[in-house]
Amino acid sequence: MKRPAPFLVFCILFSVTAASAQTKQDLCSRYDRAEKAADWPAAEKIARRGTALFPAETGFVTGLAWALRRQKKYAEAQGRLGVTIESW
Repeated sequence: MKRPAPFLVFCILFSVTAASAQTKQDLCSRYDRAEKAADWPAAEKIARRGTALFPAETGFVTGLAWALRRQKKYAEAQGRLGVTIESW
């Protein structure tokens, strides 16, 4: 059985506000397309943009860590997750 993609968690963690909903939704959709295409460099870029725009949204950090892991950038992925856990 296939486990749910981290993208699902990535999107669920968003709190939607009127001012930023379109931007978050756009990033979420773009990340989804990159993940489905296994375009991990693109997914990394999108998630980095999300963390820059919405630093309080841990879903972007989780997505970034997943994209980094898929590119075998394990040390950075682990570091990103550590920052997320510490911020909770």
